Amino acid sequence: MEKYKENLFLTVAFLLGSIHILYQGVFYMVFILVLGINIFTDRQAFWQNVKKHWKYLILPVGLVVYIFLHYLVTQAIGQITYKASWSRIELLLLYFFMIPIYIVSAKNFMTLRLLGRSLLTLCWGIILFNFLKLFYLTGFSLFTDPRATLDTLYTTRFGCHLNFLGGHVYLEPQAIYLSVASVIGYFFLWKALRDSNWKLALNSGTILLMTLIFLSFTVTKGAILAFFCGFLLLSFTYFFKLNYKRKLVLIGVFATFCVVACFALPQAFAKRYKAMVVELQNVQEGELKGGSIAPRLALLKESFSRFDQFGLFGLGVYKNAAADKWFANSPYQQIRTLKGNVHNSFVEFWLIAGISGLLFSLYYFVAPIWKMIKRKQYSSLLLALLLILFIGNLSCILLIFVDSAPVILFLLAMAYFYFEEFRELQLSCSQ
Repeated sequence: MEKYKENLFLTVAFLLGSIHILYQGVFYMVFILVLGINIFTDRQAFWQNVKKHWKYLILPVGLVVYIFLHYLVTQAIGQITYKASWSRIELLLLYFFMIPIYIVSAKNFMTLRLLGRSLLTLCWGIILFNFLKLFYLTGFSLFTDPRATLDTLYTTRFGCHLNFLGGHVYLEPQAIYLSVASVIGYFFLWKALRDSNWKLALNSGTILLMTLIFLSFTVTKGAILAFFCGFLLLSFTYFFKLNYKRKLVLIGVFATFCVVACFALPQAFAKRYKAMVVELQNVQEGELKGGSIAPRLALLKESFSRFDQFGLFGLGVYKNAAADKWFANSPYQQIRTLKGNVHNSFVEFWLIAGISGLLFSLYYFVAPIWKMIKRKQYSSLLLALLLILFIGNLSCILLIFVDSAPVILFLLAMAYFYFEEFRELQLSCSQ
């Protein structure tokens, strides 16, 4: 039975990386079925784990209660002109509560081998999804006219926000998934080379290569920055463990890669870089002009200009309508047509539930790190993944999007509940 449950866990990880975004109904049918099997086959162990970690699991329920109380108080006070929206309640209970419950249900059969396989399986799900997206966009022109097709992919940023096979795909979440998968592939490549495991080296090397190619198509600054931060963290971790000759070889390989990349990268990257420099110069001069950094800063400035309305207690169920009105009447023209989110997960929760919401969103990133500090045991892979997810949530509302929240919370919950397994993976790669 344990083998079947392990295979089901791998299936869920693969579906999260692949079809979840397009066919959420199908995914959740499988998800609930697997959760039910895990609980039913080992009820006693499941409840023991729930009791042990109840504070982590009850957190989203506590925020839901806060939002309800906020609504009741504002109704009692009166003078509320905004329309109420309860969409965040569904998000909190379906994702923030159910996904950690699912991770807890697998705790008793989770092993070092299963953790590694699940991470690699998630990566292959992400690669499959991006292959489907690639051929949806290009067809066979990738083979008949590869140069023009590649230029188009870079110019359109891999289709950007795309209606795809019956679903809608946002660019930023997909780019962050690719950053996560690239760093996972990079970690396991180190492990494979150390153990002379050529099968794993081929597996992880392919993941690293393919995800970097797909990531380059997106030309997304936040995700590429997140990847480089995770990549450098892992590189510094293992670089100093190498002997002198291997250090020179690695430096040579990295320098060659950088030189080739500088000459091989398409014009789209140069244009994005120049646009970013112009935006930063405009910001320094006090003007919010541009199409990437400037709108995000304008959203934050427009929101925090009304800090007195949300700073302590938040806007609760009125957040969406209030933010829509703020932005529609904003002096910053580039955000007037945007819907009411600020492209920052932490500020978004701050707007919803005040200081409580900000602390709530930060807790999921801080809790695994606090475990490391408390036990004085560290995992560079875990730190790299948390760093990537943190950077991603600073530039996008990944914890709010229905197509990204499940994957992000799956990884965050694994970071918290499977800390020991991540630590063992670290040791197995370092020894």
